[in-house]
Parts: sequence; C-alpha cells; structure tokens
Amino acid sequence: MPEAQSKLSSSMRVFEPFPECIGLSRPAEVEVPEHRERRRRARAHVHWAVHLVRHPSRAPIESVTDNLSSEGFYCHCDESFVPGEFLECLVLVPTQARSAQGECLGLRCLVQVVRAEEPAAGGRCGIGFHIENYLVVPPEPERGD
Repeated sequence: MPEAQSKLSSSMRVFEPFPECIGLSRPAEVEVPEHRERRRRARAHVHWAVHLVRHPSRAPIESVTDNLSSEGFYCHCDESFVPGEFLECLVLVPTQARSAQGECLGLRCLVQVVRAEEPAAGGRCGIGFHIENYLVVPPEPERGD
C-alpha cells in the first residue's frame, strides 16, 4: 500500500482548486452547535490513510480515519483545527484489485471541520470533518519497466 499511497500523494500537489461555484460560507459565518448528535448516517469503523491539505505549498498533514460515513469522517491529528475551517484532503480507499496488491482509490474531498476536540493524553486532537464535495481519483496504472 505504501507505493499506491505515494502515487496518490504525489498527485495531490497538482490538483486544480475546487470550482468557486460551490459557494461555501466562510469559517467566521458558520455556527456549530455543541454537544449535539450529528450522525444521520451509519459509521464504518475503518482505518484508511488521509492526507489533509490546508495550503498547497505546505506538506499534507497525515492521519488515519477512526470512522467514516457517506457524509464525513473522524480522525486524530497532530495539528489543531477550528470548527468551520475548510480544507482539502485525500482519503486513500483500499481496493480489492487482483492486478496489484495494496492498490488504492483516492477520494479527493473538500471538507469542513465540524468538531475539534482538545488533545487527549496521547497528544493528538480529535477532529470531525463533514464532506462538502468529492472527486474520485482512480489508481494510476502500473508502468512496465
């Protein structure tokens, strides 16, 4: 899987910005209620690699999902986030392709932070993200040498 991750990670740097027509609110305008159950969808407890991108010129923040649904995911990060903040990410979804072990499909997502917990004893912040929009990034075909 590391080879497939590196292929998808290298493609993160060349993404074009999401279209401006998405029309999302700025973080200052977003109100996130506290202590309210937000889960309308069933959550799958999967541990998939995720690369969070705050700014294209900075290295992605790497994490692993704790759980995810069709509307969002939760993970722990070394950096803190602010509810209402928007960023891009790449979720690496393992496939069951017979041609290559560890092949991953990428989900390039525009996400919004909806929950940010203080660092736990392990020193990592718990972050809940809502998926606003996504694109599928197919695995790159293997090159024959």
